[in-house]
Amino acid sequence: MAKKKVLLCNVIRPYSEKNSKYNKEGDEEWLDYLSSRLTREPGPFTLSAYLSGTALTLMAANLDAEVTVLVHPSIEELCAELQRIQPDVVGISFLIKGLGKVFPMVAAARKHAPAAKVVIGGFGTMLQDLSDVGADYVCRGEGLSFLRNLIGQDPGDPVRQPLVTGDVTLKCFRDYPYLPRARYAELTHGFGCPHKCEFCTTSAFFGFLHIPFAVGRGMYDAMVEVHQQTGIEYFYLYEEDLCLYQKSLQEWGGLIRDDPHHNFSWTCFSTIKSLTRWDLEELVAMGFSHVWVGVESVASPFGKSVGRDAQNLFDELHDLGVTTTGSMIFGLDHHTPDNLHREVDHLISLYPSTAQMGTLMPAEGTELRRRLEAEGRVRKGSYLDSDLYSELILHPEFEPGELRQAVFRGYDAFYRGAGPAIHRLARTWLRGARRLKGSANAVLLRRGQLLAARARATRPILLDSLDYLPTDEVRETVRETLGWMREECGAPSAEEEARARLVRRLFELEKAREEALEKEPREPTLVKRCWIEGREVSAEPRVATAA
Repeated sequence: MAKKKVLLCNVIRPYSEKNSKYNKEGDEEWLDYLSSRLTREPGPFTLSAYLSGTALTLMAANLDAEVTVLVHPSIEELCAELQRIQPDVVGISFLIKGLGKVFPMVAAARKHAPAAKVVIGGFGTMLQDLSDVGADYVCRGEGLSFLRNLIGQDPGDPVRQPLVTGDVTLKCFRDYPYLPRARYAELTHGFGCPHKCEFCTTSAFFGFLHIPFAVGRGMYDAMVEVHQQTGIEYFYLYEEDLCLYQKSLQEWGGLIRDDPHHNFSWTCFSTIKSLTRWDLEELVAMGFSHVWVGVESVASPFGKSVGRDAQNLFDELHDLGVTTTGSMIFGLDHHTPDNLHREVDHLISLYPSTAQMGTLMPAEGTELRRRLEAEGRVRKGSYLDSDLYSELILHPEFEPGELRQAVFRGYDAFYRGAGPAIHRLARTWLRGARRLKGSANAVLLRRGQLLAARARATRPILLDSLDYLPTDEVRETVRETLGWMREECGAPSAEEEARARLVRRLFELEKAREEALEKEPREPTLVKRCWIEGREVSAEPRVATAA
């Protein structure tokens, strides 16, 4: 029997308001996860990373079918692929912000592949009434089991991890492919979260359940396989609260700790509650390198925040060389114009390596949405406003627009107080290197050497760019960090000094370009990959670049 043909895709490009009626100003910036959110900074130090469509590839690599994945197709590219493949199933993944694009995509499927069953999925399906979209099926929740059932495959079949890679660099380095980039791979441990925070879209989307994918030894084996194919040793792990799953983590983390041939590192989401249960040195020995902690507020009302004092936790993480992301929500019930500045001051004091601030979002399907609707506190707006910086709530203490402006002022204050993320990363790595170099534990000693090497890689960026920093206080801190670097890594080499001169010239060029030229939207290019019965047979660029 011939295998089913499946076409999976996200919403069509372009993403900028300038090029499409389905977008609003700045939508294209969301694709760059770091520059739009976690290092939203003025000046040349902003970091850049484009996530690569892991959910689609995870499904494609685990279907007993002929599967084509299109990430960022244009409508013309989608139509051409529909005509060529004549798929049995078309799956369209979208966020609420992308709802408008789903209509022409479904219409294209009906026109060019009329026999296909059309499935829509992703967080956009939290919208209550999608009957007018015209899809045959709406997949709410985990998509792999849904598609396996649809094509007649056992939903309990084993799950393999696809190869999904990306890179991090400075945003102003993106136009220069010869400049250094830090490569990583994306793996999925599981989806869903049991903490049931009332605002959390992902928790509600998966029915407040945890859905495991690669746990225990399977995670370690996936890392080894990726390393054999690419040489990559750094992994971005998808899981809402990874450190909550101690048995799984101890199994695969123990294999990393005891592996003399690899030096795997990983980043994850976790909570104060789950991190409180761990000896952090034990986690570092198992490759723990970066963690995103939802701080949310000085006076967080959420159960996930119970445990260690946040300041104490962040300080110990940084002393061990673990870099951090700290995130805050503006617009919680207890917020007033008089106390929001305390949230920013608290975030600065935690000194996270990267940071996110955003307005409270009452997403469809969440407990927060139901509560605020009952209180008459949900603002009517467009689906295009479903993002971190839009105001979708009515708050008794704030006039319309004040929360959004408070977020932007918060980012500005954070940058002036804490400086650029690239320096906070380097400083944290050096803190860890300085602490671990005296460890009697051989694994931790090796980790310390890795941290020193990571910090040293930033030296050409920091060495000759102090006048681009926001304040004298930040400049003094960077000088201290460069002194630590000299102590740990030696004096700058001739090559590092030459690279520093190159970086400075690029910074000068970037500043001149901003002054002389109108900013053009940066759009991604198509990424196309194909699988047959779980085996990848062809691929075009795995990293979703922007032109």
